Amino acid sequence: MGRRTDSERNVEIMNAAQVGCSAVMTPKDTAEDPHYQAREIHIEWDDLQLNRKVKGIGIVPKFSETPGKVWRGSAPLGHDNDLVYKHYLGLDDTELNQPPRARNHLDP
Repeated sequence: MGRRTDSERNVEIMNAAQVGCSAVMTPKDTAEDPHYQAREIHIEWDDLQLNRKVKGIGIVPKFSETPGKVWRGSAPLGHDNDLVYKHYLGLDDTELNQPPRARNHLDP
C-alpha cells in the first residue's frame, strides 16, 4: 500500500473525533473515488455541439423524491428557436418570416 498523505491522516483524525469531513479532491480524484462511483456522480450525456457523448458531473445533491436529470448537453445557437417561438410564444410561420422589428412582441 502506498504512503498516506497528510490529507488522509487529517480525515482519519477528524473522523475519529466524529467530525464529518472529506479531503479536497481534484476532478480526477472524484472520478476514481469508490464512493463517488457508487453514487453515480459522474454521468455521460449527448452533446449536440460536439456530436458525441461527454462525461461530467451530474446533478448534486441527489434527492429520492425529486431527482434531477441531465437530459442533454449544450446545443447549437438557435437550436430551440422553433420550440420557444411557436410553442411557448404562440407565433406562426407568417409572423416568424417578418423582419425582426415588425414582430417585436416585447415593445409596449
